[in-house]
Amino acid sequence: MKILLVIHRFPPFIGGFELHAFQLAKKLNELGHDLTVLTTDSLVDAPREEIMDGIKVIRAKTLFHIPKTRIPISPGIYNIKKGYDIVNVFGAIPLISDLVLIIAKLKGSKSVLNNVFDPIGDNLNLKSSLYKAVYKSYIFFGRVIISLFCDKIITWTKDYADNSDLLKGFKKTDVIGSGVDTNIFKPRIPKKDLVDKYGLENKKVILFVGRLDNYKGVKYLIDAIKNIENIKLLLVGDGLERKNLEKQVKNLKVADKVIFVGKKDQDELPYYYNLADIFILPSVTRQEAFGKVTIEAMASGVPAIVSELLGVKEVIDNGKAGLLIEVGNSNDIEKKLKLLLEDEKLRKGLIKKGLERVKENYTWDIIAERTIESFKKI
Repeated sequence: MKILLVIHRFPPFIGGFELHAFQLAKKLNELGHDLTVLTTDSLVDAPREEIMDGIKVIRAKTLFHIPKTRIPISPGIYNIKKGYDIVNVFGAIPLISDLVLIIAKLKGSKSVLNNVFDPIGDNLNLKSSLYKAVYKSYIFFGRVIISLFCDKIITWTKDYADNSDLLKGFKKTDVIGSGVDTNIFKPRIPKKDLVDKYGLENKKVILFVGRLDNYKGVKYLIDAIKNIENIKLLLVGDGLERKNLEKQVKNLKVADKVIFVGKKDQDELPYYYNLADIFILPSVTRQEAFGKVTIEAMASGVPAIVSELLGVKEVIDNGKAGLLIEVGNSNDIEKKLKLLLEDEKLRKGLIKKGLERVKENYTWDIIAERTIESFKKI
């Protein structure tokens, strides 16, 4: 197949959706499909055109970003040429995804929307009448465009497919999921240099991986550990909330328990999962729609605790392959951490179930195979 993947940002920009697109593109390319990525140069310093791991990448110039968002205005992303069998658009991004779907159909291609969350931004006031009006308008016109110009919808969870304002009710949706490279994220003995660096010897290690933003709920996690002894909490990632979280750590007098590791490159990240006894994702809003870090943890042989959010809980099979916590509830986080720290039989059982769930649902071979099957059904 001749496939064009269109996404508003792409590596070297790092985010769960961007890494998903990159890994999927690599796998489809390895399977012999003629694949090109069309993206923008938003928030990256990268060549306008290049070959990345065998993938042809074209970056349209970004003129500016819509105020209070990181949505790029890049006219070159509309330069969809004729001849593609499939144009796969990633993300329901206003003024990008909608217009690209229309252009793709007009150029004679089959069009696919790959989406995992409705457009709800950190910097927008969800209670304002203006935002509500804009959001309702976007959902209305987005559904019209999907009805008329989108041949197939791909999502990562059934929860999202059934509850999304943008996608619920459509019969052309396939739930496929995201993937993890099990050759990289796998169980291994912790690296001694990292154990020594962070003083983890004889400590139980709790791990969070992700941006330090409000919606990740890290403040509830920090509050939850104040009464748990003999632990280290590793926070791998950076973001706008870091200074506030550092103040919280100081005020709660838990600086001896919390380590702000900072952002780590993808080639370093697997070794941080191997340090952990428990992984936790305490997110508090629908902006967390899946949690790729959860499947990375499970693939690494680390039991997962995640918030009881739509989509997020589906990754751990609604509590069968991990533990669920009430959203924004520090007491429940403390309770579940203590349970898993004290019950080794439960911990080992969840490790086994997590590894099995990844093997059966979330390897890139499975995701790529399901994606091509979905394309062929159009």
